[in-house]
Amino acid sequence: MMLMTTGYLKPVEVWKNRNGRDWVRLMVPNMEVRLSYETEILNHIVPSQGETLLRDMLHSMTDGDAEGFQENLSDLLRDFVSYHDIAQPETFYHGLMLGLSVLLEGEYRVESNRESGYGRFDIAFFPLKDGVPGVVLELKSAKSEEVLEEKAKEALHQIEEKAYLAELDRQGVKEVWKYGIAFCGKKIWMECR
Repeated sequence: MMLMTTGYLKPVEVWKNRNGRDWVRLMVPNMEVRLSYETEILNHIVPSQGETLLRDMLHSMTDGDAEGFQENLSDLLRDFVSYHDIAQPETFYHGLMLGLSVLLEGEYRVESNRESGYGRFDIAFFPLKDGVPGVVLELKSAKSEEVLEEKAKEALHQIEEKAYLAELDRQGVKEVWKYGIAFCGKKIWMECR
């Protein structure tokens, strides 16, 4: 919410979900903000590991290496995220993952909260070259660490049940990595197919 109200993410569509809560499809508003995300991420959020840790995480994600992706994302959360940052958990994690993905500029078109199939995925990565796998992320916030695995499986099931790959299929993407990710504070659980 903070990133949207300060202009660092731009709402492009607003709708109500089944529970009457507002959902917003977001995008980075311009190149200047995209560059500031990159600078902020590389120089402030992960100053000691910097670009290497981030690139390793993103390459693990796009290569279907769930173990490497989870390990690197866990390290980022443990070392560089404050519990005070996580006031609205699902929105925070969504914004974090969207911000981190800016480093894939030129390799992927990143979409957030876009309609596909029978619903709206959280984040999807559309490859800009043929033969490169796409990626769909569905994020869940858990109230306790004990339900992390269940929430991650629920997120992965949602990708399949709601046919979130429909838009990637329509654009000719043959292989897609699907990640259900559950967050609880600085802890995560990830399921991948």
